[in-house]
Amino acid sequence: MAAADTKGEKEIDYGNVKTYGRGKDYSVTVWYVDVIEKYVYDSDGVAVYWDKYLDVIATPQGDIRIDDRDELDEAYRQNDLTKVQYEEALEECDAIISEMFTDFGKTEEKCLAIFREAMKMIENREYQLKLNV
Repeated sequence: MAAADTKGEKEIDYGNVKTYGRGKDYSVTVWYVDVIEKYVYDSDGVAVYWDKYLDVIATPQGDIRIDDRDELDEAYRQNDLTKVQYEEALEECDAIISEMFTDFGKTEEKCLAIFREAMKMIENREYQLKLNV
């Protein structure tokens, strides 16, 4: 799969999902999912997360790519990750694929619902988006 064109559990926490779309209906062109350990909000309300190195990139056409496996392996070799953290990253990656990308239509609808909610909040000048999804 080509690099994402960004123009135009466990239940998966959609806080770590980036959805790129095009057109008036913002139809999805690609999902980019960071595999993360957890995230919290700092005192300024900014989300801070612990990246587990892996990323899942998927298209509505069914293309799925796991990115940065080499970085995960290197972090483990360098003892930046424990064996448990390493295995959990791989398990989370598998869970993302099986829970998000076996039914692309359901995932697209969920992401569009989040997008519509975010747009409403922006229209209401609520600029700090903390969606409970």
